[in-house]
Formats: sequence, C-alpha cells, structure tokens
Amino acid sequence: MIEERQKKPFESFKDIEERVKGIKNIQNIIYERIIRELSGKEKTKLFTFSFILFNFDFIFKYLS
Repeated sequence: MIEERQKKPFESFKDIEERVKGIKNIQNIIYERIIRELSGKEKTKLFTFSFILFNFDFIFKYLS
C-alpha cells in the first residue's frame, strides 16, 4: 500500500482496491478499525482521538 501511495495518491476507495493486492472492501476495513478504536481495542489511534473526561462537580467544589 505504501509503495502504491508513493507512486500516486489514492483517488478513491475503488482506486485502493484496484492498486493494492489483497485489499478488498476497504470501506468495511476502515469502518471496523474505527469501531475498534472507539471501543478501546486499539492502542494506536489512526482515525479517532481520546477525550479526557473531567469530573466537573469536583472542580466546581474545589473552586468554591
């Protein structure tokens, strides 16, 4: 995939499937990856990012 990308940027999902041997149904591959990232099953995030959630009640009590 990297070699093909270096030759010419991909123009569509269909272009990826045609130029990269062994890649079929790229939309589902990306969809499944996003689901795994959101569910915390992937350490490295390619398509999503993590929010740090704060306990705002604690912060407001501390500032009062």
